[in-house]
Amino acid sequence: MEYMELLNKIIEAEQLAQQIASEAKAKRDRLPDDLRTQWEELHAKYLDRAERRVETLAAQESALADEQIGQLDAALSADIAQVDAFFRERREDMANRLFGLVIGQC
Repeated sequence: MEYMELLNKIIEAEQLAQQIASEAKAKRDRLPDDLRTQWEELHAKYLDRAERRVETLAAQESALADEQIGQLDAALSADIAQVDAFFRERREDMANRLFGLVIGQC
């Protein structure tokens, strides 16, 4: 009987080995598809992350540009006001000098 038990154990071991080999072959056959799926998931994940970072940076840069434009507009308005004030203060004198230049008296 011992011989039959040993033979049965060998058969069971062979069947288990065939099952393991079959599962390993199935995994090996699925590996390219599994790798492609994983690659596509990672690619989509990193692309989404990069797009969100670009949107964040674009918003920050736009806000900074708006702030700088506001500062430049304020500086320009101040300069225009200063030039206007200068010409208002010297309007009479400049008109007289211009009149003199036109008629040739200066």
